[in-house]
This record gives sequence, structure tokens and C-alpha cells, in this order.
Amino acid sequence: LFGDLFGTGSGFGSPRSSRSRAPRSQRGRDLSSTLSLPFLDAVHGTTTALSLVSEASCDTCRGTGAAAGTTPSTCPTCGGRGRVTRPRTVKVRIPAGVEDGQTIRLPERGGPGSNGGPAGDLYVTVDVEPHPDFGRLGDNVTITVPVTYPELVLGTDLHVPTIDAGTVTVRVPPGTPSGRTLRVAGRGIPGTSGALLVTLDVVVPTTPSDTEKELIEQLADESTERPRARW
Repeated sequence: LFGDLFGTGSGFGSPRSSRSRAPRSQRGRDLSSTLSLPFLDAVHGTTTALSLVSEASCDTCRGTGAAAGTTPSTCPTCGGRGRVTRPRTVKVRIPAGVEDGQTIRLPERGGPGSNGGPAGDLYVTVDVEPHPDFGRLGDNVTITVPVTYPELVLGTDLHVPTIDAGTVTVRVPPGTPSGRTLRVAGRGIPGTSGALLVTLDVVVPTTPSDTEKELIEQLADESTERPRARW
């Protein structure tokens, strides 16, 4: 009776071997990595490759830890762990409009599972590289355009680059102050209601010619503007 209950077989009945419990499957670890991405690739979306060094399922034993035909049946490559550490490449699909610091989850691309368990997830944090001309403010694309003093005084049409490798014409009204931001609707982050924000920055000549100096002095004498009069 006690042998049947406890599997000991000591003193009562015939001995019974205790049943071995099958190894429990276990999910792999979640991994994280950082991916540097050019500004325009982040804006338009892209598919790229991420190289990392991490645990992966052993190719020799296919993750079982055992080697067929050997006694004891331990895989010589992974030592029975079923996993090895090695470099690998993961394809990453970057959606259009991804922001700096945003994290993308890749299901089951993390660490390998044990005993038939699923792999963990891979979390990729995007590091968007700065662009020499464009910036981002929410769904808006920003750009600072250098202009001359006469262009602001008299008004002009500017041909401003856009993120789709084209240009857009921006009308600058006469008398526009330096630092003014003009908005071009529909030219922001694709798929959003964002705009292109064009900030005007007047360029001051650092080495004017003698003729320019003479004209500027004449302009100063003729000018009726007194911007500091209230002081």
C-alpha cells in the first residue's frame, strides 16, 4: 500500500520506479538594442539590418542540448545548454514617422527558449541622427532659411527644399521681420497633418565691400526706423 502511494516499494509489494517528469518549456529572454537611423529614413520608413551579439539556438542540436548517437547524449557545441552566443543579423522594419527614442518590438526575435519554449522579444530603440537642414517638431518638419535684409524689406519668393527631395515656393511678404516662421501646410511628416515650418534668418555681411558700406550708411541716414526710441 505504502509502496503504491509513495513509490518506495520498501517492505510492501513490488518495487516501482518513480516516473521522471519531463523538462518544462521556458520562454526566452527579452533583449534590447539601439539602432542609429538617418533622419530621412526615420521620416519615410525603411527596412534595415541590425547586427548584435546574443544567445541563439544551437545549430548542432537544434536547441535540444543533446547529440544523437553519443553516450551521454550531450551536445559538444553548446555543452547541453541548447544555446550559444554568437553574432547575428536581424531585419528591422522601421515604420514611417518613427521618432527619436521610440522603441519598436520585434516578437520572438530575442533570446531562444528552452525545451521547445518560444523565443523572447527584441526591443529596438531608434536613435535618429540629426539632419544638416531639417528638424522635427511633433508632426511638423522644421527648416531655417538664410535670407538677406533686402529680401525681408522688399519681399521675395523663396525656393525651400522639402523632405521628399523637391522644393516648395514660399512667399515672403514685404516687411517681414527676421525670425518669422512661415507655415507650409501638408509638407510635414508623411501620413500626418503636419506642416513645413520655415524660419527666416537674416544674414549679416561680415566683410562688406566699400560700395556696400557706402550704401548701408546712406540707408542708415535715410531710415526713419527708430527701434529703440522707447528707451
